[in-house]
Amino acid sequence: MDTRYKPQNYFLQRLTETRPHYTPFELNRLLELMTDADPTNRDWATFRIALSVHSSRAITARLLSNALDPHRDVSAEATLGLARRQHPEACKLVRRRLSAKTIGLVDIKAAGYVADRSLLRPLKRIEKWWDVDSNYLAAAIRACSNGGSDDYNFD
Repeated sequence: MDTRYKPQNYFLQRLTETRPHYTPFELNRLLELMTDADPTNRDWATFRIALSVHSSRAITARLLSNALDPHRDVSAEATLGLARRQHPEACKLVRRRLSAKTIGLVDIKAAGYVADRSLLRPLKRIEKWWDVDSNYLAAAIRACSNGGSDDYNFD
């Protein structure tokens, strides 16, 4: 996430670092902000939840909902969160994202976490023009070729 891209919400501004654990208060506030009217706030809240270790029905429900958000960054972060948690819908969501007109690094990371062979064809197609970070793309291709491994870290 580009640090110049700042959330409007004061609570999100005060969370100066992304970390794996949040207090119950922080988690509840992040879940609330994942449905905020401001897409920047939704994006930052989803980003923080996606990279956390927390998992619950409420988190999964919000990630699934935000994976369909009209704001591209929000849906990308939510899909990454589902991929990191190995949610059954993640592969389908990542496959859809890899077929979009615009593909970002977060989408490549999500593909690496899903590590499904069905993602190899779109990843190989992307490889022909990708110029963002070839290391992540190569790692995602390896993960999908091998069916995943704990050796890959896409964060």
